[in-house]
Amino acid sequence: MRISDHFSFRASGELSPRERQVTTLVARGMTNREVAASLGISRNTLKNQLRSVFEKLGVRNRLELVWCAISRGLVLSPEQMQNPPARKRTRSSGTGNKS
Repeated sequence: MRISDHFSFRASGELSPRERQVTTLVARGMTNREVAASLGISRNTLKNQLRSVFEKLGVRNRLELVWCAISRGLVLSPEQMQNPPARKRTRSSGTGNKS
């Protein structure tokens, strides 16, 4: 069984930009206090946002949230953060004109 098979988005599974921010910071290992301070919100507001994210993604706790978010591509895994995919090289547009 794949990780992504374990989780299923609910009908309202689309995360808001703020919910994606919260999810990313949680996935980086930040505590609720650190996430709230980083976003300039109260811990109670953060807890409400986390409840909403948990419900939308069908998860029960922070560990499941991170697992689900990585498997769904909502956040990068630690390996992806350390080794981002190589960028494709593009040719410059006409600056080295050969005659």
